[in-house]
Amino acid sequence: MAAKSRVNHRRKAIVILLVLTAILYVGGYVHARRQHLLVHRSAYAYGKTDSHSVDEGDFGPGLLSGNAGQLSLGAWVVFTPLRWTETLYWYVRHPRGQRWPYGMSQ
Repeated sequence: MAAKSRVNHRRKAIVILLVLTAILYVGGYVHARRQHLLVHRSAYAYGKTDSHSVDEGDFGPGLLSGNAGQLSLGAWVVFTPLRWTETLYWYVRHPRGQRWPYGMSQ
């Protein structure tokens, strides 16, 4: 009976650890997006959606000192599954071939 209780306690601890890890991972992604380490890019051709991606932020020369480039690259690598998921979201929201949603067209 005691062994079964230990197994259940261990499983519960593992589930809690996995949930906390997932929360921290998603929270880190949200933080990276808000800090513009990762940005949504979209391309339009002839007034219609051509492509979407979530890429590294482009801070330009001298805008951020230190390791901004390494942080951005690290976020790009670490959050690849969430980047792909968000890219899929953008393709559902604005599919390829849809008219430019902001009033500018050719």
